[in-house]
Amino acid sequence: MQDKHYIEFEVKHLSQLQPIPKTLWKTLHTNLRAKKFGAQETLDIQPGDDGVPKCTAKYRMRRTTLLIFPHEWTFFTEEEARQHLEQSLQLRALIASILQSLDKAEGQHTSPKDYLTSDQIIRNLYRIAFQYQLASIDPTTNAVIPKTYRWVSTDKASPAFIPFSPGRPSLACHIFVDLGDSSSPLTTPQSYTILYPTNEKGILTGSPVTRSELTPMPDYSNPEYWKRHYATSAPERRFEWFAHWDHIESILTGALPAECKQGGVVLNIGCGNSEVGKKMIESRLASVVLSVDIAKGAVQALSAKQDSTTSPSTTPPPGIEEFLVLDATNLPIRTASSIDWIFDKGTLDGLMYQSDAIDVLKKIWDEAKRVLAPHGV
Repeated sequence: MQDKHYIEFEVKHLSQLQPIPKTLWKTLHTNLRAKKFGAQETLDIQPGDDGVPKCTAKYRMRRTTLLIFPHEWTFFTEEEARQHLEQSLQLRALIASILQSLDKAEGQHTSPKDYLTSDQIIRNLYRIAFQYQLASIDPTTNAVIPKTYRWVSTDKASPAFIPFSPGRPSLACHIFVDLGDSSSPLTTPQSYTILYPTNEKGILTGSPVTRSELTPMPDYSNPEYWKRHYATSAPERRFEWFAHWDHIESILTGALPAECKQGGVVLNIGCGNSEVGKKMIESRLASVVLSVDIAKGAVQALSAKQDSTTSPSTTPPPGIEEFLVLDATNLPIRTASSIDWIFDKGTLDGLMYQSDAIDVLKKIWDEAKRVLAPHGV
């Protein structure tokens, strides 16, 4: 006879449980009620190569293994996070210790003084904080209102320490919101991130452990955030910030002078992994596109995408797109007046969040003026 509390739990959470293997549902219910959380006893974290922690299984993780991480610190905005840190010395010390542990796992040498202030911690939150979205219904209008939550797990082997794998990760990730049941009533829903083996055979003792994609808390003005963002995003995901090509093609076509389009050379700043450069060539708005970004992962993803879609039987494109990892404030383009037009979709907006935004934007504008042709835009 099934536990009536489990049946109630299953009915109440059915839509959330659907993506999770059914064999794990009862384990999830049991572990939540027993408060069996974290992964310190399950995973071994050591410094790895290239700044990526090395994570291995301390013992065999069967297919039914569940790692549950409570969202112990939840906030909605950076300002709210700052208020929490200012109000609680204990929280500040705890988050600082997590960041130091992550530094150690990434092969960096830091000291407590590196995370003394709230500002120092805020600048590094993107490394340990993730986000997810929940929708609620406005009782007066019945409108669906999405709300973005940011969370941090204080477990010493939290998801922030588990390397992301763009291929076949050994652990799947899922956000779960516990609405409670009669055996464990909740006045406020509690959210968790749960991880479980993707392989039917589980994970053997000593085997490398990787995880699937989670969304990091954004920090748009921080170059290091963008590097991590693209390095920890699934390669097939395309980020078309603000607008898709279909929405901007006609605007560009009408705005560009004729001399810019005819065999034009375009500098595409902060290309991310968008396919805008490819679309420019297909639309005959450029013959050469230099797509550049400070994030190596984004540039590699675009380059790999181009290589995978090119074959001897493919009709040659009407132009060339080159991919470069570089900083827009210091362009390694020696020949002045060599670019017909410069395109940006979101990079300057992100930089506006920086405290020294005016100085950074001035450097970019100075570089733009140096490399633009007299007729350039």
